[in-house]
Amino acid sequence: MQVVSGRQTRFWHDCWLGDCPLKLEFPNIFKITVQPDIDVHQAYTNGQWNIPLRRQLQGIAGVEWVQLQDLLNKVNLQAGSDKVHWGLEQSGKYSVGSLYRFITFGGIRDQKMMNIWRCNIPLKVKIFIWMAAHDRIERS
Repeated sequence: MQVVSGRQTRFWHDCWLGDCPLKLEFPNIFKITVQPDIDVHQAYTNGQWNIPLRRQLQGIAGVEWVQLQDLLNKVNLQAGSDKVHWGLEQSGKYSVGSLYRFITFGGIRDQKMMNIWRCNIPLKVKIFIWMAAHDRIERS
């Protein structure tokens, strides 16, 4: 999310300031916030951040509060619309293909095995090679 005015960005729930939503980065503050569904624009009033809490900060919540304030002090809101940036595409635009690759990618790709799956050999031979390569053949 690229925040411009903050009107289209949810303060706690959207990933706009860092790599994850603020509710995950600062869970102890999120638990005691009065307005968990506030947008960024509403949280920034009269040039100051206004995040009302249900009780005083104690312990780790106090540390989180200082860290949150440090992040918020770097934010500069302006007139305009917020922009969504799709992190799985270099262009920043959403594509079904990039989402599909992300969901189905199981980790490290073994290029040798990928070449075997593309070979013009019977499927049962491909499966046997895969099983042998992954030590899946039981010996009696």
